[in-house]
Amino acid sequence: MNEKNLHRYSSNPEDYPEPDIPADAAWSEMDQLLNMAPVGHAAVKSVASKSGSFVFRYGAKLLAAAGITGVATVLYFTNKPSHQKLQPAQAIVIQTADHTNKTMLADSTTIIIDQQSRLIIRGEQPQQTAVLENGAAYFQTNDQHSHLIVQSGSVEITTDSAQLFVTHNHADSVTSVFVQTGSATIITRGVTSTINAGGSFRIDASSRELKAAPPPNLNEMSFATQIFEFDGTPLHDVIPYLEKAYDIGITLKSDGMKNCRISAKFENMPLRQILDIMAFTIGFDYTLDDIKKVVVIDGTNTCP
Repeated sequence: MNEKNLHRYSSNPEDYPEPDIPADAAWSEMDQLLNMAPVGHAAVKSVASKSGSFVFRYGAKLLAAAGITGVATVLYFTNKPSHQKLQPAQAIVIQTADHTNKTMLADSTTIIIDQQSRLIIRGEQPQQTAVLENGAAYFQTNDQHSHLIVQSGSVEITTDSAQLFVTHNHADSVTSVFVQTGSATIITRGVTSTINAGGSFRIDASSRELKAAPPPNLNEMSFATQIFEFDGTPLHDVIPYLEKAYDIGITLKSDGMKNCRISAKFENMPLRQILDIMAFTIGFDYTLDDIKKVVVIDGTNTCP
């Protein structure tokens, strides 16, 4: 008997024009036949399971007066387990263009990738590796359960609970690391070093040596931290930082205002509040469309 079809045969082919009857149809016909018997439904004799297949045996005793002494049917349903080989987890590639990207891992680690950057996340929890191939990324690990490894160029960085800013220039293979809070362990050329909060280092491909470097400007990390510090900064230089941090487009209609200078520090403030302060200081009007995510700055002041 075929596992998928219940066969029945007749000496007269016209009696049964279809050579195979699906199991569902056969079961329906058998159920109707058993319901016609005076004793009612067939009794289920046994249910057995062998090698992933279920075997159902149905038997019925019909009245001798009906001229039928017994009916028995066996149906086979295969339930074979799948042997498909599980493929390893694929790498997650994050490549940004005109927008930043924020990714949160299962262990609550937050990764914010700057514009024009490329980062690859490999592996699975609890051990994952973030490879910064180009651009900049800000990493925030929240507790000691984080096992994230950051790789960039020839550098490998591990940290338990810290905030760090990593940049990598693919063209000249220069990597810079700034630990804003906490501490990080850096391995390069087999040498292990520990960097504490405030530490900033630079590694180039030629020497592969860790060298102290000035910390980055706060505005370089503002796309992730929303902390800005402007000291006589022209308005046309301020705008790109705000655009990245708040993922919004800002249009300056008056060319005469692009050199107006801003001296202020903004820390985790709503964009509208920042614009209000700058508008009062410089003297301009603006419109903010939250839906279209567009800001238009207009004014009559002219700055040298």
